[in-house]
Amino acid sequence: MNKKYIIYSLKHSDKHACFWRADDCGYTENPWLAGVYDEETVMKNQSYYNNGYETVAIELKYDNLLRCGLIIPNANKNVLQHFKKMQTVK
Repeated sequence: MNKKYIIYSLKHSDKHACFWRADDCGYTENPWLAGVYDEETVMKNQSYYNNGYETVAIELKYDNLLRCGLIIPNANKNVLQHFKKMQTVK
């Protein structure tokens, strides 16, 4: 299965966390509106998508999002369904 990622922008996160939108087009503070990037895209250009000082690629896994504070423990069914839907985006 091809892993999916959202891109956290350290460069654009001042007071609030900031994530890349789809197709490298802008930013959002809402992680649920973040673009979903496939593993091949991220791995081909890690200096752009996951360089550690401007960008961090966060794999769309429940545990990763929970650790980052993007999902709260015992989240309601709607949040979990949306998370599963994000994982299936091509």
